[in-house]
Amino acid sequence: MKIFRHAVSVVGWLTTVLLSIIYGNFIFAYLRTYSWIRTEPNSCYFIKTLPLLSILLGILFAVLAIGSCVLLTFICIKKKLDPNGYWRAGGLAFLILPLVILGIDAPPAKNDYTMADIAPLSEEAEKSCDVLMTYCKRPYRKGEKRYFDIGAPHIHEAMTNALPYAAEIEKSWQDISADRKNIERLDSFDQIVDLTPGVSLDFNIPILDFMALRTIAQIYCAYAELKTEEGRPENGVCHLVQIHSVCRKALPYSSMLVSKLIWIQIAQNNIDTAYHIAINPNCTPEILKILKAGFSPLTQKDVSLRRPFIVEYLVIKHEIDRLGPFWGFPQKTIARIMTPFCFNRNLTIRELKHQFDIYIVRSSKCPPDFPSAINVVSKKRLRLKNPVGQMFCSCAMPSFSEAIDKSFTVKVMSDLLAITLSQRLGDELHLPDFYTGKEYIIDKKTGNAMSVGPDGMPGTKDDIILGK
Repeated sequence: MKIFRHAVSVVGWLTTVLLSIIYGNFIFAYLRTYSWIRTEPNSCYFIKTLPLLSILLGILFAVLAIGSCVLLTFICIKKKLDPNGYWRAGGLAFLILPLVILGIDAPPAKNDYTMADIAPLSEEAEKSCDVLMTYCKRPYRKGEKRYFDIGAPHIHEAMTNALPYAAEIEKSWQDISADRKNIERLDSFDQIVDLTPGVSLDFNIPILDFMALRTIAQIYCAYAELKTEEGRPENGVCHLVQIHSVCRKALPYSSMLVSKLIWIQIAQNNIDTAYHIAINPNCTPEILKILKAGFSPLTQKDVSLRRPFIVEYLVIKHEIDRLGPFWGFPQKTIARIMTPFCFNRNLTIRELKHQFDIYIVRSSKCPPDFPSAINVVSKKRLRLKNPVGQMFCSCAMPSFSEAIDKSFTVKVMSDLLAITLSQRLGDELHLPDFYTGKEYIIDKKTGNAMSVGPDGMPGTKDDIILGK
């Protein structure tokens, strides 16, 4: 019995030390991380000092806990309250119970998302990824020049007044001759995808070069505008329709959020250019018909962010699986001891999935219903159960409000363009406002259709008007 009592006492003491180190480390990391995120976004100094300071704090907690136990033992002996140490040993052994509770994980999430939810529809669609990844983001070699960027500093002026930049635009059009062939190849596919099953869903996923694709698309827009101003719109509008066709084929099947936003921005530029061409005096009814056929309203599927949200979830989930010690000895050793009691994988994934479900489910609703989803980042107080997982979800969960607003705005702009083109051809087109479900309002001053925007009220700053 004496040996058993001593063994139980040793286990109890070790448990006390372990709990002290665990929560000493975690509380320091938790407070410092939130302090850095909220007040020092450009400083990473705390990362360098976190390992040493957290261990010192953990040791301090351990010293305080051990000191308390030593003091309790001394009092018990002095006052002869527990001469045999049974109660003291039992009390220390009872500290094992919190470790058991902390180490129990939740069952895996039901109906979890997988790569099958975003897999390409066909082998032919997968081939489009090879062509698209010609524009994969890569470091430029020293001395290598980027494409001519018409966006600096006169992007808006060139889109509506291209003649002063005619020589510049013509040269740029020749410079992207190889890229125009790639655009033709992309346009030959029915679907254009940016992700295949063979790609690992982590933070190293190859992403598209925003600058390259945007610049190429801008040159297409500027060239179409230039030819219209020169009185030869038929020479440029066909190219504008082609780049928009590629955009339309890529939008519904973009799995990466960054890819989706690139194509949404390109679609917005295309729509703006098509509108300015439509109101140009040189635009003929034949050109209007070409624009109307090439710029039909975007669908809910085109602008839905469901696929990108699933990918974002899967990427963060992949990082959760990799979550673990990343420092050297002795921090790495201590972290391995701490992890089972501070981090529950399944519980973390379930909480993350709950947050993403709000976005994923509502991303397909029309009209949109996102008021309660914009600030879905967890703001719960520190919990003793799965504190590292809770902190990871709070820090890793991004905000999608700007992406949501952008995608819906482009959807509305495509509707307004379709209405404008129909009006100029003498036809009537009645479409419901994406935000209200009612018919778009016609501005009495200009005669153009307009959307009331997210607030549902006309005459406010969030109204969406073509050419605004």
